[in-house]
Amino acid sequence: MRKQFIYKALHKIFPILCLAIFFSNCTIDSDPKIFFTYSLIQNSNSSISKFSVGGSITGLTGSGLIIQNNGADNITIPGNGSFTFSTQLEANTAYSVTVLTNPSSPNQLCNVSNGSGTITTTNITNISIACATLVLSYAGSPYSYTQNIAITTNAPTVTGTITSCSASPSLPAGLSIHNTTCTISGTPTTIQASASYIITAVTSNGNLTASINITISAIPVAPTALTYSSNNYVLRNNTAITTITPSVTGTVTSCSASPTLPTGLSINSTTCAVSGTPIVNQGSTAYTITASNAGGSTTASFNITVQTTVYKIFVTASTYNGDLRTAGGGGDGPAGADNLCNADANKPNASAYKAILFASGIRDTTTSWVLLANTTYTRGSDSAMIGTTDGSKEFAFPGTPLSNSFDAGALKQYWVGFRNAPNYWQTGNYRCNEWTDSSTTATTGEGRYGLSNVTDYTSISEGTRHTCNNVKYLLCAEQ
Repeated sequence: MRKQFIYKALHKIFPILCLAIFFSNCTIDSDPKIFFTYSLIQNSNSSISKFSVGGSITGLTGSGLIIQNNGADNITIPGNGSFTFSTQLEANTAYSVTVLTNPSSPNQLCNVSNGSGTITTTNITNISIACATLVLSYAGSPYSYTQNIAITTNAPTVTGTITSCSASPSLPAGLSIHNTTCTISGTPTTIQASASYIITAVTSNGNLTASINITISAIPVAPTALTYSSNNYVLRNNTAITTITPSVTGTVTSCSASPTLPTGLSINSTTCAVSGTPIVNQGSTAYTITASNAGGSTTASFNITVQTTVYKIFVTASTYNGDLRTAGGGGDGPAGADNLCNADANKPNASAYKAILFASGIRDTTTSWVLLANTTYTRGSDSAMIGTTDGSKEFAFPGTPLSNSFDAGALKQYWVGFRNAPNYWQTGNYRCNEWTDSSTTATTGEGRYGLSNVTDYTSISEGTRHTCNNVKYLLCAEQ
């Protein structure tokens, strides 16, 4: 009886003793020992913390993206957004998220950021997977190449690693495609019309394609006869010039100036036109302009002067009969002509202009004359040098001709009223009654005129006269 009591008592206190001594040798009864040891292990496992691994995906447009953690626990990702692996990990466990399969349709390459590390005591939520569509593209197609002229190497924009490249059909003779960069280079040797080519790049993420067009032309004939309106231009500092556009025979693909044009001026790369606003004074400087294409080049030369004071002369776009007072709404013939000058479409700038027109007692070289003494004048249409007046406010006819005619175009006649040579700069007898008459009357109803395309005295007095019902242009000088 006593032994039974002790045995039952030990059964009651044994779990407490085993727990207190934490798996020390409890030898009273093996059955209680095994039972309570299992309970401790079971209770310990249930209290271990585990954490999730996840993040977000952006840029996904294809299908079939599969990611994994530590080489397992695969997830197929259907679209952009957040993801979490199903298997949780204990603290101090390493994780490594990688892309098992990149998406297709379209082919994409997905890159993992913050994909590896060791879990501490929190869930992993900052893994970022960014997907980008693989691209193969060539800028500038269609391409125009020239037979027997090396092309500029044509490298595509490409994402992903290329393992091989090909063109279908084969590129034109003389051109080739690099096997791992898809760069096109070489010298085409045959002429061909525009043709299409499909470029295929094989990558580890699938095939990429691009379509281009290539035309190969014969070597062009070199341009010729590059001609500017003058060989001498005088420009006003800080004033926009009228664009100086040349004529040329043939096709021009590039233009250059040597030396560099004055500060503020530029040359158009295909028309060779000079434009801009000069900002630094300079003496007369020679320039050579070269117009080129693949077949050769041609040149032209001129001088440019930039100075502070320079005046313009232009020929009007409109024509008038001899009654300039009525046409221009002026108090007299010259005043009406001045109004017409200032309203004309060919007026090159905002300055005031007056007509170079003789009228007895109203306008001549001693009375209200429109030219200034010792002053440089240029053509309104292109700033070509016309000439410099002397102390008498006249161009030095007949000893010195004009540097350029008053107009660069076809012949024009304009009313002036000067006597013919050798009576230089003298008031003529034929002035359409001081430019108030539009009749056909001989002698009294006639007027003298000048010619726009010459550089001698006939530029202001041709030597003959026309009845005043004829229409002619006007010659206008800046004030």
